[in-house]
Amino acid sequence: MVITDRGVPIGRIVPIGQDLGERLAAMREAGLVQWSGQKLRRRKPVAKLRGRKTVAQLLVEDRQ
Repeated sequence: MVITDRGVPIGRIVPIGQDLGERLAAMREAGLVQWSGQKLRRRKPVAKLRGRKTVAQLLVEDRQ
């Protein structure tokens, strides 16, 4: 089912599918993904903040 606003499609209503765990298990069984079962290692941040502003504050400023 497509939801429209004055004839312009703006969304869809779709049936509830499998949960994330089931989808990942199906992909693993199909050979589309691999996982050793280990947790991922922490990585260093790509960028560092300068000053006292948080990332959220910088994002809000950028959007204004």
